[in-house]
Amino acid sequence: MPSDCQDGTVISPLAADIRGHDIEGLSPQTKYSFLVCVLGQPQGRSIISATLANFDRSPVYSGNSNWNDYVRNDNVTKYSASNTTCDGTETNNLLEKICIHGAEIQKVDAPSLEGNCSGVSAEDSLGLFNWICDDSLGHPTFYSVGLKQEKSLSDALTATSFKPNRIVISMGSKKVGSTKSEIWWNNPIASPSSTSMTLSSSGTIYVLSENRVTSGYTIAANKIGFVILPGFALTSNLNTTLILSSGTKFNWVEGSFGESSATSIVSFQSSYSQMRNVSIEDQNATTGLLVSSNYNVLKKLGSREQWGLV
Repeated sequence: MPSDCQDGTVISPLAADIRGHDIEGLSPQTKYSFLVCVLGQPQGRSIISATLANFDRSPVYSGNSNWNDYVRNDNVTKYSASNTTCDGTETNNLLEKICIHGAEIQKVDAPSLEGNCSGVSAEDSLGLFNWICDDSLGHPTFYSVGLKQEKSLSDALTATSFKPNRIVISMGSKKVGSTKSEIWWNNPIASPSSTSMTLSSSGTIYVLSENRVTSGYTIAANKIGFVILPGFALTSNLNTTLILSSGTKFNWVEGSFGESSATSIVSFQSSYSQMRNVSIEDQNATTGLLVSSNYNVLKKLGSREQWGLV
């Protein structure tokens, strides 16, 4: 450790925040000493810190691990399915029973933590997922159960990309290991056009990061996400539906909608799809939300208008 503040690495204010600063190139499970100085001050503060053990994160269903990818729920648990892609012909139960959303199922194997799961826990840095521990192999293995009830896809997104995430493993209150901070999904992220009202790029997550007045969007392909980030809304003063999906599958819609005099503000006719955290604020439409399809997940929906569920 340096004895004074004359030399060292200057951290740009843009590269640090109140939570800390990442230092690359350190070895795992190694103790380091640092001298932290304030520019222009002769004295610094010494810090001794140990790095955590490294663990690897992986999707349980490789090849079906992007957002809006689903596999058939064809085994005893949601972590042991055959990785057979859902194609939209699965029937006879709820979507969450017949298909598994591969993007939400992640795994961390921790063989160096010998023993059982007693007192051991995992948490991701974004706080997106619930986690369980399995010790059937003689050591803890952690699996994500799915998004927490209070979380949304928007919590994993910026306007242009997914946020990097990492998993930290603790024994009691002591952190003992972590995965590297990285982006977990490879879906393209795009801003919906202000001129073209058709969303047709399969696999893409369209992210609206501003208040926008439009004539509405049509979801025209499978595996499309449409997310309005918190604090913004999609509105229209025309007699148009703001989001229309018809005949497509494996879609995802989130956000705040309003200000339309259409028959329905959101017309959700996709199947094998999810609509979460949707708020419909308009008071002029006949129906705030029209849903006329099967095998969907609808969670945390709010509307000032009447519902239309067919």
